[in-house]
Amino acid sequence: MNSKESFAVFLRKNNFLLFFLLGIVFVLTVSFVTLTTKPKISTDEAVSIELSRNFQTEGILDIKTAPGVFSGFGERLQSTGYPVTVPLALFFKLFGFDFAVARVYMLLWMLGVLAFLCWLGRKWFGTRDAIFSFFLIITFASFYANGRTVVGEIPGFLFMLAGLYFLFTREQFLWAGFFLGFAVVSKLSVFGLIVPTLVITGFFDFRRFFKVLAPVAVGMLPAGLVWIFLVLKNPFLASAWASLFSFYQNPYSSSISGNIIKNLLGIFSSPTLLYFGLFFVAIIVARFISENDKKKLYDFVIVYGILAFLYYLRSPGWLRYVFIAELLVLFLLPHAIGLLWRKVQNPVLMKFPRLARAPEFALVALILFQTAQFFTMSHIFSSDTASRAAQSVNQHFPGQSVGVLNAVETALWLKTSERYLVMDLTGLPQIGINPLFSKELPKVLVASIGQRFWSEGEKVINSRYTTFAAIGGYTIYERK
Repeated sequence: MNSKESFAVFLRKNNFLLFFLLGIVFVLTVSFVTLTTKPKISTDEAVSIELSRNFQTEGILDIKTAPGVFSGFGERLQSTGYPVTVPLALFFKLFGFDFAVARVYMLLWMLGVLAFLCWLGRKWFGTRDAIFSFFLIITFASFYANGRTVVGEIPGFLFMLAGLYFLFTREQFLWAGFFLGFAVVSKLSVFGLIVPTLVITGFFDFRRFFKVLAPVAVGMLPAGLVWIFLVLKNPFLASAWASLFSFYQNPYSSSISGNIIKNLLGIFSSPTLLYFGLFFVAIIVARFISENDKKKLYDFVIVYGILAFLYYLRSPGWLRYVFIAELLVLFLLPHAIGLLWRKVQNPVLMKFPRLARAPEFALVALILFQTAQFFTMSHIFSSDTASRAAQSVNQHFPGQSVGVLNAVETALWLKTSERYLVMDLTGLPQIGINPLFSKELPKVLVASIGQRFWSEGEKVINSRYTTFAAIGGYTIYERK
């Protein structure tokens, strides 16, 4: 066998590994180029990082609003749960408090998801479908917009996949519940839908309903108990639970009925919903011709997808609520397309024999389309103005007292022990006290002109402060 033949044999034997490594190189390349600027830091991500830092330094999962003072709303600030924020605190302890450290930490979660997804896809669907699923996900722009930021979707997705493996393949229901429980507490608003999904799909087989769901529920207890005693200050008070229940009934500070009407009217103007809606219909059809051992997986994805869409409808239009459903659709889509093709290929090939590889061509076309969209039309916002504003304050006013108005993403990086933060978060009362109304005004003020706390203290700003610098949307003021 000559060298060319040997190389061809090597490629055939290792094509899965080579495709996987090629994809990982793609992910690492596009991620490291703009690691700390794209996507720009959001309020949700900044809150998660703040929780992690405070847990590392003081063992408290809460936002610090003034020296030694916490918000008191720690249990309601857990939109990203402790399975994400507590390990990040360990990363900060090992590698230092830095935005790049936080983003590398999330990149490791992304790589973990991709590795497990490839292994699981190959086990469930075979090599070809696993490779296509892998490339559909790594060319999906939202995978980076959500995955690089310190939020709970990607870590929770890894826990979910592990739970589904133990549920459907190993039928070890305690372990399934263990991992699904950690998915739920990673991002309750997204993965809390796992619970009704399991209940609804359990009714498809009455004989297994209690046999499966009872041990799954028991398996979920450790994650829930850790959450209760780590996050809740008074877990044995009914009022603490009533407050949480009231918050999650409507965490948007807006009319749910109005949200539903607006989102229903906007479905046909949303390319994302139309794109995934088409694939979702294909998965529903494929479910009825799938192998018996795959039907439960299809049922789970379909029911979870419907519930996620309903949850999206009641929100102010936040597509992040359907993000995990989108990943599940992309994961299942190559297998579903293969099933549909096998159902129709005989009559089609009789008339059009050149379409023998139609599913592969269709999937390659989708991957190329997503790649083009990712690099040209994804509109992932890029900015470093929050950190640059903090750097300016640190450089010119080292150790001085700093008041920050509704900009936790800047407050994070201030190197001072005298930081005074006030902020608004959707669905929560005001966090902190406006430093413009304190007895001792801070030496420096960071704010965005026109926002609520700036407006209510405008007279104080005009009389007691001068503008030092404007960086992006942030204005830095110095006390006269």
